[in-house]
Amino acid sequence: MKVLFSFYNPSGGMETLNRIRSKALKERGVESHLLYKFDGEGRKNIKNITTFVTGDAETIREILIRENYDSIIVCSDITMLAQLRNLGYSGKLIFELQAWDLMRRDCFSRSL
Repeated sequence: MKVLFSFYNPSGGMETLNRIRSKALKERGVESHLLYKFDGEGRKNIKNITTFVTGDAETIREILIRENYDSIIVCSDITMLAQLRNLGYSGKLIFELQAWDLMRRDCFSRSL
């Protein structure tokens, strides 16, 4: 099984959480990759985990096709959730809400 964790940037608690998750899943035979839209200081802490940093739609589409993920866990970024479907990903999507203030700012401070 192969999964992808997606978040805005590799910093703070989410970077740590994704590293811990990836390590635990690897011990159980699950390969996990990380996708961040923007780079961050925490990236230097990530070792031996395939990590992508891009917000470019075509690059993300290429990653999805090449890696063929069984599931993608999107953390807090509701726009990424929709983008993945629009890019043709038809597998399981799991939406996890962390950093409520970021989501509220991104989604509810503008008219939809």
